[in-house]
Amino acid sequence: MTAQEFQDWKAFYLVEPFGNTREDLRAGVIAATIANTFKKKSATRIKPADFFPDYKPRRQDWQEQLSMVELLNAAFGGKDLRKKPVE
Repeated sequence: MTAQEFQDWKAFYLVEPFGNTREDLRAGVIAATIANTFKKKSATRIKPADFFPDYKPRRQDWQEQLSMVELLNAAFGGKDLRKKPVE
């Protein structure tokens, strides 16, 4: 793996982290299906959400979002076309 490819994967992970909640949901559906197959008829139905923790995505402010855009822009070799203030 080249250094550039590694940087690309790091940038991708920041946008789409591996192990996201959709995978938890899929695993929960499978686990609930199996568990419901073996439960007593009088027992309450087991839901997929019973098998994964509560997930509440963290809200980002605009500064964090801008920082992410700058990081991805740099990782993919983009140019920052904003006017820089003269110092």
